[in-house]
Amino acid sequence: MTVLVAIAVTAVVVAAATAAWTRRTTSDAIASAIGARAGAHPVEEHRRLLDEASRRADGAETRARLLDLALDGLASGVVITDGAGTVIVRNQVAGEMSAQSHVQTLVEAACDELAAAALQGKSAERELEVSGPPPRTLLLQAAPIRGHGGVDGSLVVFDDVTDSRRIDSTRRDFVANLSHELRTPIGAISLLSEMLADEDDGETRSTLTERLVIETGRMSDTIDGLLELSRIESNTQSYDDAVVVQRLLDDAVARTRVAAESKSVTVTTVLGSETLAMRGNADQLLSAVVNLVENAIKYSDPGDRVTVRAGLGGEPGGSRQVVIKVQDTGRGIPQRDLDRIFERFYRVDRSRDSETGGTGIGLSIVRHVALNHGGSVDVESFEGDGSTFTISVPLAEDPK
Repeated sequence: MTVLVAIAVTAVVVAAATAAWTRRTTSDAIASAIGARAGAHPVEEHRRLLDEASRRADGAETRARLLDLALDGLASGVVITDGAGTVIVRNQVAGEMSAQSHVQTLVEAACDELAAAALQGKSAERELEVSGPPPRTLLLQAAPIRGHGGVDGSLVVFDDVTDSRRIDSTRRDFVANLSHELRTPIGAISLLSEMLADEDDGETRSTLTERLVIETGRMSDTIDGLLELSRIESNTQSYDDAVVVQRLLDDAVARTRVAAESKSVTVTTVLGSETLAMRGNADQLLSAVVNLVENAIKYSDPGDRVTVRAGLGGEPGGSRQVVIKVQDTGRGIPQRDLDRIFERFYRVDRSRDSETGGTGIGLSIVRHVALNHGGSVDVESFEGDGSTFTISVPLAEDPK
């Protein structure tokens, strides 16, 4: 009996030990399988590891969201491909640039070609002209994304460089036009001076001298106009003057009276009874109106009339505008020239301008003055039937 009890006790102890060993072995195996810490409880470790994985996933999701927002915030289009050329990232600008079907075809074809070159380890770029409206110029640049084992993908960045290309073109045209405008009077002055030095006849010398004064004045007018345009384009001037429209028009007519009388052109002003004022730079606004009136006088014939009107304008419910119109009964402007007359040095009839002394800068000054004051300038003209130039500038509510 004693032996049986001993055997039973031994069996129970062995079973308990075996069970404990089995549980420990199983726990260690589970811990090893899930990557838990040695000796830790598998259930608790599993819960801890799940929490860590969840935090890492949340962190990765946050970084991905911030990266997407950062890429969408760029002014450039960004396209990223993997090593097989599949697009994995396309930011908002890239999507918007290729929204139109014909543009999308051109842009995607260029992107694919540049990305393929980048996946070969080569940087590449291309300038793409796309039709409008409005027509645009896109600059695409591609570079390989390199990893430790080689090229893992490609990065294509493209920018809308329409404005910069237009500015470059305008700058080139400006330099070319300025060179031409100054070369003509300088060449004439040089020739007239040589002729004057060798001329003994008094009457001929007087004629040459008069012509020399005219050419010198042309060159001086061009330089003065450029200086005035430069001042108007600068950001150093004040725009706090309350400019009363009646006084502005009176001053403009007074400054152009001699020119009008010399050509027998009548200049009149038409205003309502209400006092109107603009908030801005008095000198600039006067310069703009004077340029328009002088321009109207220059291209009018004797007996013609120039009318300067001022009144209120603006859309119903919108901001009110002071509208100044300068209307002449002269020869008008051909339709083909209307879109370009506000460019620097652009003149409708250069042969006529050699007589009137136009520099081609006055209307450019008018445009910049209007833009500086948050307004606009427009022209309506029919060849042979006169022209009407209109400046619109926000109304000052407290005229003084």
